[in-house]
Amino acid sequence: MKNIPAANNSPLLIGVLDLQGGVQEHLDHLQRIGVPGRRVKEAGDVAGLAGLIIPGGETSCLQRLLHLSGLDDALVREHGKGLKLWGTCAGAILLAREIEG
Repeated sequence: MKNIPAANNSPLLIGVLDLQGGVQEHLDHLQRIGVPGRRVKEAGDVAGLAGLIIPGGETSCLQRLLHLSGLDDALVREHGKGLKLWGTCAGAILLAREIEG
């Protein structure tokens, strides 16, 4: 399968937060649909991404790791510039504006 191009004809690059959860599974799925992906472990890894997948894990642990790595501030900043974010399990909880129940 060919890489899916962005508006500027360069391939979209999607990051997968590599702190907890099913990182390799997300990277495998991206590869199967022809989207290049890379692991994101520190704030500098966010540069050049079209989007970021935040996998599951334990929510409070993920929050702490994001803070310790400086990724929390980098993600807020880059999201403000247009970085798309998608979370699964704990990643979805971290991205939620409100949680009921």
